[in-house]
Parts: sequence; C-alpha cells; structure tokens
Amino acid sequence: MQLAWGHIDVSTFAFPVGIAMGIGVTALLFVAEREYAHQSWMRGLRSTRTAVTLLILITLCCIVGGTFPQLSGFTTSLPFVALLMALMVHLTLVLVHRMRHFTSIRRDGPFLLLHGGIWLALFSGMAGAGDTKELRTLLMRDAAMDAAVHTAEGATVDAAVHTAYDAYGHRVPLSYSLQLKQLSIERHEENGTPVQYEVTLLVDSTECKVSVNHPYAVKWYEDIYLMDLHTAGEGGCILLIVQQPWKYATLTGILLLLAGAVCNLRTRRKGEENT
Repeated sequence: MQLAWGHIDVSTFAFPVGIAMGIGVTALLFVAEREYAHQSWMRGLRSTRTAVTLLILITLCCIVGGTFPQLSGFTTSLPFVALLMALMVHLTLVLVHRMRHFTSIRRDGPFLLLHGGIWLALFSGMAGAGDTKELRTLLMRDAAMDAAVHTAEGATVDAAVHTAYDAYGHRVPLSYSLQLKQLSIERHEENGTPVQYEVTLLVDSTECKVSVNHPYAVKWYEDIYLMDLHTAGEGGCILLIVQQPWKYATLTGILLLLAGAVCNLRTRRKGEENT
C-alpha cells in the first residue's frame, strides 16, 4: 500500500521535541493508569489480546512494505507510525501497572526487564529517527595525494574535504577533514571477482581504514561507511557518514530485552523443577 494518509517528517521530532513529547505522554499515561486502572477499557488496553493484535498488524505492514519496492517509505507513513505509537502506549500502561503492583524481584524483575527493554528500544528508535542524519561525500584520490594543491599563481589550496551532502542535496559542514590516501580491491584468486573494497583515509591527521561493512567511528555517535568506489582517473570513493545519537540507547534496550528473556526462562525452569 502506498499509504494514502501521507507521511510524517521525522525531523520535526528531533531533540528536544521528541524526548519532551515522550516524557509528557508517559506522565499522562501514568496518571491515567493510576486513576482508571480497574476500568474495562483500561484493562483492554493492557491486555495480551491488544499486544498480539498490534504485533500482527505491524508485522503485516512490514511484510507488505518489504514486498513492494514502491512502498519503501512505509515506515514513516501515518498508519504505521500510529501502530508503533499504539504499541508504545500499551507497553507504557503495562509497565506502569506492574511497577505499581510490584511484589518481588524474582516475580516482577524479568517482566520489567523484558518489557522495559522493548519500550526503550522502540522509544529510542522512534525519537532517534529525527536526530539520525545520513550524509554523503565524494573523495578523489588524485586530489588527496598531497595535503595541499598548488595553483598556477603559487597559492596553496587545502585539498581536504570539509563538507558532505544530505538527502536533499544541501551542503553540511563537517567538524573534521577527510582525505583519500589509498584505495584497494581484494579479488578472488580463481576468477578475479572483487570480494572486498577498502580505502585508507586521513581523518584530520589520523590515518584509518574503511571497508565494506567495517566502518570507522569518528565520534561515539558518528560512523563513516564505504559506499562505493570510483575507478575513473586516479579513482575515488563515496563515503556515507551516519550520525546516530540514540544508537546506544537502542542497544541498551535490546540488551535489557535479552536479559529479561533469559531471566524469565530461568525462572520458569526453576518453577517447573519445583513442581
């Protein structure tokens, strides 16, 4: 489905808007669960049936969106985002209800870890979408062989690249310089087909190597990926620069989820052994 209700501009929810909305909605849901915990509609929102229904609908959207190339942008469509937000509401209410009726670590700990991990991974993915940036830049080897290029008048011009371009073609300044020092192609011994691409870069004055699926971390939230090689002339490469301030929050959520699943499994096994 090319979703007819339009798409959400995720940049609208960049920091601090996304986190402010998250805190505000969570506070409202906390009050609502506390005041209306025993109402039938609130129990329905917390029920397992609601969770299963939402997960099935989200899965179907992913299958349909992944099957048809023309629907590649379905993840920012209003219906899909609404489903994710509904799942966030469900998880928040479930967590609040369990914390308000907390009895023991052994009984409630695995549940809170599991559902809290899902909540954190989902929230950081949604809120972090507005803060994630993908930039591209082209480095040519002939312009990067030396630290500077001399003009006909004898003036010295910096050959390093200091900017990149976003998805809309806007030039974005980088906080560091990039130069291409060397590029290489590893080929298969038998048929000569390429098996790996690698480039040697100068990030400011630091030399580093970047290959396919092996990025270089410039900062804790910023990585440089090798996208493609240009073989014309002296050769060059296209780099993808990805800035993800929320990636460690997402990773923490996944780790909590796994820890909760392991603890839940161990608790069930001990319960079976004692019966």
